[in-house]
Amino acid sequence: MAIPSAQLEIWSNQGATVTSQATYASIQAALDAQSSTVRDKPKDVFLQGSYRNATNIYGDSDVDIVVRYENTWGRDLSLLPPPQVELYNRAYSNATYTWAQFRADILTRLRLRPTRCN
Repeated sequence: MAIPSAQLEIWSNQGATVTSQATYASIQAALDAQSSTVRDKPKDVFLQGSYRNATNIYGDSDVDIVVRYENTWGRDLSLLPPPQVELYNRAYSNATYTWAQFRADILTRLRLRPTRCN
């Protein structure tokens, strides 16, 4: 069965690039709003996947937006000898704001109705 030319024309064009940019801008604005608990947190917000790579397909793409927190990292001290673990613990303290808290704050913020995000 042949695919109609009109269908091929639709498939050969990118999907909703304006809508994806609007979605990204909306999320960015919500996170940067004056009342946002993550406004001043060191974060990077960016598109990922098909919209970032301009490979999205009309009618068959979602918008992947990453919000990356830049101040918390994991550690594995299991291979260090005790004196080095002690030195590490003197130099570094546990995070006061964790990734789990950041995630919870992001989800809470994004669940607000848009009219309440400002």
